Amino acid sequence: MTVRCGVTGSVRTAYRCRAYPTPEQVAVLNRTFGCVRVVWNRTLAARRARLPR
Repeated sequence: MTVRCGVTGSVRTAYRCRAYPTPEQVAVLNRTFGCVRVVWNRTLAARRARLPR
């Protein structure tokens, strides 16, 4: 994976980075983020079910 970062402005307060993953890395990232979405949505649903309305 190639990562390019640049500093914006004269004071180092923000960084802009862009990753260029290989096709294999894209597949792993997609699977990982899909799992994270499932966990987040289930956690959010459980939390909303607990809160009084």
